[in-house]
Amino acid sequence: MRLFHWACVALVLVTYFSSDWMDLHFKAGYLLLVLVFFRLIWGLLGTKYARFSQFVRSWPQVWTYTKGMLKGTPKHFVGHNPLGGWMIVALLVALMLAILTGLYSSDDWSIGPFVMLAPTSKVTALMAGLHEEAANVLMILALVHVVGVIANSILSGENLVRTMITGEKACKASQDQEDLSVAPLSGARLIRGWGALGLSLFLTWLISRWGTSPLNWF
Repeated sequence: MRLFHWACVALVLVTYFSSDWMDLHFKAGYLLLVLVFFRLIWGLLGTKYARFSQFVRSWPQVWTYTKGMLKGTPKHFVGHNPLGGWMIVALLVALMLAILTGLYSSDDWSIGPFVMLAPTSKVTALMAGLHEEAANVLMILALVHVVGVIANSILSGENLVRTMITGEKACKASQDQEDLSVAPLSGARLIRGWGALGLSLFLTWLISRWGTSPLNWF
């Protein structure tokens, strides 16, 4: 998941600053779509702490965790805490909106690969505006995420910055002692991982076939 995280960071930056190089922009966008598909699949079928069911918690739990964090006595979680879980959801939604609107957008500088499938030019122009706004919202959320990780680390006493880099997270004796960084790579886990990646690549390739800028990497 660390590889997914940092690859996503790199590709978001590439797409955000490559609007003048549309070939690079399209390819980076398609690679982001691969990562989104992979994260959605892995969030359902992946390892314990990567599953949505493990870290997407109810709003009362989020509020309880937030109050505890502000008091300096937050409940500790081996995986994502309630605030971090919902930030992941927000980032994925913003990323999906940016990709979807980009596929259908058209303006004076670029034409998205799905423009021909849009019903009218007004729709493509609207999508272009939404694409830009979604990208800006994504960058704002990413900044909030970074600031939140640093603030959470200070308030909770957990070094979340280190966790994001190394994948290791200290556990209290009363908690699940599974080490996130050294969990054994079983054959079943490898099969699921490669299967999720293969399916993500295939779905992205299939989507690209419908547009005017199909991928030619496969």
